[in-house]
Amino acid sequence: METVAFFVIGALIANSLPHIINGASGRRFPTPFARPPGRGPSSPIVNAAWGIANLYAAAALYHLGVEVDRAAGERIPMGVVAAGFSATLIALAWWFGRADRPDA
Repeated sequence: METVAFFVIGALIANSLPHIINGASGRRFPTPFARPPGRGPSSPIVNAAWGIANLYAAAALYHLGVEVDRAAGERIPMGVVAAGFSATLIALAWWFGRADRPDA
């Protein structure tokens, strides 16, 4: 179960990036709260808040749900975090690249 949690942590971090960047840049960008969800534009404030919420969720999952015994020398499986990050980033690129096309 820890492997899944670390994968989700990577996914949440990846999902936070486009929302934080667009929010901080003052650009509108799709969020789950837009109409239609994930396709319509949301305000920069909503994007910044959604990106921050994703980061807090990743931190909460790490701190509350995943126990890493550092005293025993156990390390965070960064390969799993990277896999979650990479898979989500590719999926986001596909989704938002598709959303920009008028025929999508």
